Amino acid sequence: MRRQRDIQEKNYAPVFPWKNLFSYAWKVVVFFLAYELLISIDLYLVKGILHDDRLTGIYNASLTVGRIPYYIFYAMTIFLLPMISKSTSENNHVETKKILSQSLRIIMLLLVPMVVIMSAFSLPILKLLYGARYAEGAYPMSILVYGVGFLTIFYVLSFAMNGAGKTKIPMYISLIGVILNTVLNYFLIKKLSITGSAIATSTTSFIIALIMLYNLWRDFGVTIKLKSAAKAAAAGIIIYYISTLLSHGRLIFLLWSVLLFALYILILYLLREVGKKDLEYLLSFARKRNGDELGQELSGNEPSA
Repeated sequence: MRRQRDIQEKNYAPVFPWKNLFSYAWKVVVFFLAYELLISIDLYLVKGILHDDRLTGIYNASLTVGRIPYYIFYAMTIFLLPMISKSTSENNHVETKKILSQSLRIIMLLLVPMVVIMSAFSLPILKLLYGARYAEGAYPMSILVYGVGFLTIFYVLSFAMNGAGKTKIPMYISLIGVILNTVLNYFLIKKLSITGSAIATSTTSFIIALIMLYNLWRDFGVTIKLKSAAKAAAAGIIIYYISTLLSHGRLIFLLWSVLLFALYILILYLLREVGKKDLEYLLSFARKRNGDELGQELSGNEPSA
């Protein structure tokens, strides 16, 4: 009797879904490998084509500093993946669209001033962090930061796609990005040196971000509102123009950066693109609130006391 019961329990024991796990895991692994190559291939090609250690070091400094916005938004991926995974597993399409739309809006509104200010003050930033010897990398960096902005959008949304189980999309796009970035860098580095590499990487980042945004619209109906994008772009152009009239001294640019960011928010406030709730969120973001609270705000819920 006991033996029969043991056989029955064995027959009805839950089977570990290793096939589903493996199918999910290998695509994510390929995505990460391709993505790491995507963001590093330009540096390798600069080294391999130019055979100039000095220029390679200068480009590496420009690339490292230009990635600052990317590192800032990296935290969004930590909570975005499980939130999207939860809402899609529950077939809650309304919640999924709300989270993605709010995340995309936050990225756009905050990336624009970061990228514009870093591009405008690329020279004093490099001098402050690396010294005057790296001043030659200021122009490539002023181009790279725009590419990093698009790359940030792609990277954050890739985690959203992975959370929704659509692992093939970021995997294929990152592979396309590696090929495109390699080809563009190969030709442009020969013609324009490290500036060509910056142009190639930024162009590639723009293209893969557009492809990802298209897939986001196709699968979830989420898009960047043209009216909001136009207002953010207008505010960005204004603060960039003002930055050209200001001193780019070694430390004074830090003060200008804060004031220009505040002006950018003020312009959007006057254009009614951001409201009181948005300003409260920006303040909470500046205070580095934890991921749970940020996630609750993205989903439209009030943080717990």
